[in-house]
Amino acid sequence: MNETLGKSATGLHRRTVLKGAAWSVPVVAAAVAVPAYAASADCAGWALVMSTAKVSGAWNYEHTFALTHNGTPVTSMSGVKITISYDKAIPGFAINSQTNGTASSQTVGGKQTIVFTGNVAASPMTLGIRYGNGNSGPGALTMTITVQVPSCPTVVAGATPTFTPVK
Repeated sequence: MNETLGKSATGLHRRTVLKGAAWSVPVVAAAVAVPAYAASADCAGWALVMSTAKVSGAWNYEHTFALTHNGTPVTSMSGVKITISYDKAIPGFAINSQTNGTASSQTVGGKQTIVFTGNVAASPMTLGIRYGNGNSGPGALTMTITVQVPSCPTVVAGATPTFTPVK
């Protein structure tokens, strides 16, 4: 076979061009298919940062939640689920406000639970909560807080802070 067959005017072989094209297509497809914080083995290293502030009104507080991954703040993630379980039912409990998510509350087995699903963004997820009714508050509360992110099938971060709301 004559070596010049299949060469273009530039001197490239047709097979050389086809091999290069075959390698470039899978690389592009893989780069598009893998989202940030993808599933694989990166379900470790997550942490929830929560702050609590007393706001105006009797028993009213605002909890702010931020998420980090390996120490770096997460600024964009949809479908984050934060579950807060209290050690008791709370008379007068109400969710007053929510930012970057939707919260629901229920009392199960004599314990108050909130499920807050939302989007971590440049601005944090916040929950405004009333922890009492009239002159009656719950006393000290122990909260069990867990976080799930969409790319990980199990809880990725947790904490058990104690909190005593005041009027």
